[in-house]
Amino acid sequence: MPRPSLSPGHRAVPGLRWPYLLLAALLLLALVSAGYQVLPSAKAAGESSASRTTRPGATTTTGASAATAAPATTAAPATTAAPAPIQIISNTCNDSQLQRHDGFQNAPRCVATDHGEVATATPAVLLARFPRVARAGQQFQVTISTRNLIRDRFLAAAAGGYYAERSILDANGITRGHLHVYVQALTAGNDVPDADASPLEFFQAIEDGGGGAGLSRLTVSINALTAGPKRLCVTMGDASHRVPMQRAARLAAGADCARFFVR
Repeated sequence: MPRPSLSPGHRAVPGLRWPYLLLAALLLLALVSAGYQVLPSAKAAGESSASRTTRPGATTTTGASAATAAPATTAAPATTAAPAPIQIISNTCNDSQLQRHDGFQNAPRCVATDHGEVATATPAVLLARFPRVARAGQQFQVTISTRNLIRDRFLAAAAGGYYAERSILDANGITRGHLHVYVQALTAGNDVPDADASPLEFFQAIEDGGGGAGLSRLTVSINALTAGPKRLCVTMGDASHRVPMQRAARLAAGADCARFFVR
């Protein structure tokens, strides 16, 4: 049915406006419930404002990307606690109750001889060649490789030279000393033998004037041995028969051993 039209001069009665207002309110409520954004949000307004104030040619990042674009915070460097001060029990024989060592092979004693000089080039030794199996009663040879030791200094222990002299370096800073080569019989199993109760089957001190800075090789003849498991060892010695000192703890000591069998 066609809606009646109003004359051009007709005015709406004020009391009849509330149905139109109610209808507008219901329509607005329906739009909001359906998820429509009727008014601009603060976030949209902010983004719109930012886009308007951006300089020509510049790029902007919004949302989650903006959060990840923030400069990272640099972590403070980790600090290492200073080591606790060492507690030295003694560094002199003046407070020892033992008799002073006199250069002969006696103990217990207190050795008052200074340690002496430490080389920059660490003395080192290796059993380079030896038999895995040797024949009882027959002589054989071993090859020894050395580094940074001059074999020119050996104070005879029988003459009072044991622990009697400090460590000495030559003009080039190389340790002066000698080598000890020995063979020890091993018992069954993997227990180390008692050094005081098990005399060595072979022992030789080498002071041939060889060696020096860098590599050096020498051959040693081992006398006839008895049958059984053995270990062959070579140790470096300074002038007073001590293993040469090292400039740092985490360095290989001047000694080497290998097990072999004599049939």
